[in-house]
Amino acid sequence: KETIIHWFGGEPLLHKDIISKISSSLKDVLTHSILHTNGYAMDSQFINSLEVLKIKQIRVTLDGPKSIHDKRRKLKGGKGTYEKIKSNLSSIVNSNNNISIIISTNIDKLNIDQYEFLLKDIESFSGKVQLNVNRTFIGNKCEMTELDTFNKSEFNKKSEKLYDQIIDKNLGEFFMPKQLLNICQADNQFS
Repeated sequence: KETIIHWFGGEPLLHKDIISKISSSLKDVLTHSILHTNGYAMDSQFINSLEVLKIKQIRVTLDGPKSIHDKRRKLKGGKGTYEKIKSNLSSIVNSNNNISIIISTNIDKLNIDQYEFLLKDIESFSGKVQLNVNRTFIGNKCEMTELDTFNKSEFNKKSEKLYDQIIDKNLGEFFMPKQLLNICQADNQFS
């Protein structure tokens, strides 16, 4: 029997102390854990503790290449987060940890034509980072409209070229069928 913890919700790295306490208290039964994060707060101390915390996979969300991501995911003062996240991912890739890194990315009409730049950045990690593609779902904090997002049929048609590139470059998290219907939904439009 496996015991796996998924750390997610808000930003789990805002509470590294809780991750450490729970992981320590479950060390005899915990098989491994998976961290879902924005990737911004992964400092060297945390990266060095990944093995002790039994974190075997890290899933980081990037909403496209730097030009798109930094418009959507910025700090309170407006500064973009892409370069810091990329640096943190490089630190993990170059560490002695055997960690699986998955970049989850959300596709919509505003960013689909920019993915060649994100693919180049992922390629720079020498095959140690994989990509998982999701369809963006409109949420009340996304500052997007329904005109900006794809319905399932549009997504399947528009993302086919991207899937082919991901498969050709061996950057996919798993074999990615052409009709993948994943949805990224952090918010409900009516919440």
